[in-house]
Amino acid sequence: LCSGEKEWLSGIVLKCNKNEEERLELSFTLSKEFPAVVKYNKEVLLEKFQTDFPVVRFMIEGSRYYDIYEALSEKLIKNIEIAVDVKGIKSVQLENDSDTLNSEKPYYPFTAQPIKGSNFYIKCPEMFSKKWLNANITINWKNTPDSIKDLYNGYIIQPGQNISLGDFQTLETSSIVTSDAYFKADAALLEKEVWYDKVNDLELFKKVEGGYKTQFSINNTNNEAGTSESIRLTLNQSSLHDVYPKLYTLALSSEPKYKKLIPNEPYIPFAEDIELSYSAKENAYSYLRKDSNGISTKSKGVQVYHEDAFGQYEKETETKSIVPVHENGGELYIGLEAVPQTTVSLLIQMLEGSENPLVDTFDEKEFIEWHILSGNTWIDLSQNMLKNETRKFLESGIVKFKIPKDINTTHTRFTDGLVWIRAKSRRSYDAVCKVQGIYTQAVLATFQNQENDLSHLNNGLEANTIKKLITRVPQVKSVNQPYNSFDGKYKEADAEFYRRVSERLRHKHRTITQWDYESLV
Repeated sequence: LCSGEKEWLSGIVLKCNKNEEERLELSFTLSKEFPAVVKYNKEVLLEKFQTDFPVVRFMIEGSRYYDIYEALSEKLIKNIEIAVDVKGIKSVQLENDSDTLNSEKPYYPFTAQPIKGSNFYIKCPEMFSKKWLNANITINWKNTPDSIKDLYNGYIIQPGQNISLGDFQTLETSSIVTSDAYFKADAALLEKEVWYDKVNDLELFKKVEGGYKTQFSINNTNNEAGTSESIRLTLNQSSLHDVYPKLYTLALSSEPKYKKLIPNEPYIPFAEDIELSYSAKENAYSYLRKDSNGISTKSKGVQVYHEDAFGQYEKETETKSIVPVHENGGELYIGLEAVPQTTVSLLIQMLEGSENPLVDTFDEKEFIEWHILSGNTWIDLSQNMLKNETRKFLESGIVKFKIPKDINTTHTRFTDGLVWIRAKSRRSYDAVCKVQGIYTQAVLATFQNQENDLSHLNNGLEANTIKKLITRVPQVKSVNQPYNSFDGKYKEADAEFYRRVSERLRHKHRTITQWDYESLV
């Protein structure tokens, strides 16, 4: 998909040029009829990319192409190179020595009276904003004669040459325009306010089928984007319009016996249109080159985003995977409307006993990992954990932690404005119990007997029994008891007490007789 003016543009055919052990090369072609790929507009395209660049999205769809995702996830990036080859740009910025020109209409690139040193300027912001390598420029000329050489037959004096009528009549030299290649120009490139010569004596009028063209190429040796400003074409001679009046007068004044040709009017370069093609290449991330701090280089002209299940985020420099990689196991994401430097208590109610007993369970020193999202980066939360009663998500309990003060709640990989918490397990997703519910601002209430009815201790206090505080607290809006109470024990009767003590004294919970075995079972 590509970013369009009103929608995401689809229908692009992706081609795999190379698929080798250490190199993957993909390409696609956009025809002239394809809608324009423009800068990303989040108000129209409704995604979370934080960029002003045009966006191209490579998306692996569903389980059908899972093997492609799996193969890519196992590869580590050494370098990401992006290359473009653009053909036939006509919407460029043009100027001559006296005015700005409209590239959509015919124009005089060297003014209507071109002289030696007349300039024609070509600017292409699209190309100059990139690390372009080569530019090919073609100018198609309009109203050209069948032959430039034949048009100037009879032009036997040089520009600025002083000659008398008598000398002219006896002059027997041939035309100074000996071929179509007589008219030449120089090309230069403006880099950081300095002009650099690129092409000398290029042929201004090159004969092609149906007319004449100017064709030339410029190579860019600068490895920085945005430093080029303009391409300049400079005439090495006039179009001989300055010779024509003098030559015309001399020819008409000559005696017939000298058979001097009446000169044709000179051709003033008149452009039908201009076409610019260029190639550019950029390394988005390179782990082959590092800066002085040992950090891999990252281009300012290209951004690479990972597109995950919940949003998009710019790929971190230290991440060497081309696609988002999720390790085996499971992750639980919790979004909170909370502010930094506050303490949060979460009740995580598990369906105890719902774990899969056939999968590998946790090692003794292996735990659920807790992280908090700052910007688009996951940060370890272990130093801010105050309580965790869930026993590796095998029991219900309260998880209590403090949100760091410097946390950034601006995200694109998840819903913006929330504090996002991640609980991560490196074991199989079903090695833990299923979650019944998660509740914020959880506290543990312990029963204290104040001559209450104790019948509830047998089966527990039913859910939603507790609905308010005895003593109202202004900061507490409401109280909710979502689940039954637990761990309640009623007071022993005398008979039960004597029996328990007798059994304890007799065998200390060890099986001795057959009755002991039967009773224990």
